[in-house]
Formats: sequence, C-alpha cells, structure tokens
Amino acid sequence: MGYTGKQVIHPKQIEIVQSAFLPSEKKLRWAEGLLQAYDEHQKSGKNNMSESGRQDEILKYLEKQSQSPHFPPVEDFKPDLDWFNVTEPLSFQENLQGKVVVLDFFTYCCINCMHILPDLHKLEQSYSPEDGLVVVGVHSA
Repeated sequence: MGYTGKQVIHPKQIEIVQSAFLPSEKKLRWAEGLLQAYDEHQKSGKNNMSESGRQDEILKYLEKQSQSPHFPPVEDFKPDLDWFNVTEPLSFQENLQGKVVVLDFFTYCCINCMHILPDLHKLEQSYSPEDGLVVVGVHSA
C-alpha cells in the first residue's frame, strides 16, 4: 500500500537501499512462524480456513508473540499530543491493546500520502476496531 520504496540515481546506491528495505532476521522468523501456523492448520484435516478463520489464527499467533519476552510492550503516545476526531487521547495500554494498529504518517498536500487514502479507507471499511484493526493518522510535518 502506498509508497514504500526509494529511487536511486546511481547503481552503487542499489545495495544500500536494498539493505534498508530488507526485513530483519527477527521479522523473517516471525513471518515464517505465521506461515507455518497457517500450513499446520491446513494440514490438520479441518476444512480450508475461511477468511475469518485465517484472521483468528493470525490473531492467536500475534497474541502468542506478544507474550514473548522478545517483544517488549510498545511505548505509549506522549501525553502532550494534539488529538483530532477522537473523544480522548488514545493509549496503547488502554484503548489499543490487543489490536493491530496502523500508524499512517502523513503531511498535508503530500501526493503519496493522498494516494494511500483509498487503501486506508478500504481497510477501515473491511475491518472495524471491534474486528481488531485501528488506523491512526499521524501528521508528521
């Protein structure tokens, strides 16, 4: 979704840019574990996993990972932030715990930031906070 890349103007820059966008070993192990959990479910003889069943398995896996000492709790938002379109400041510990949180960093009039809006809208229409997904826009100018 959106712009997740880098332009290079000289071939010597390619290796530097590729290393910046390659996932870490930790992220690769996490993704492999997620795929393994999905494969095990498929091999278990149960019916093919429905979309909601797949989401349940992913949420269970994420919950298991969040209990791991390798993933410390996320720091909360700073207390002096300005919040819009919410009734109170959001907190990872109070409002967002157990949810998948998409932080969308944007600036006004940024064309790439505008291009991602339909994708974010589709996500919000498909998955509500009650389903476990929250999209938070962060103005970063």
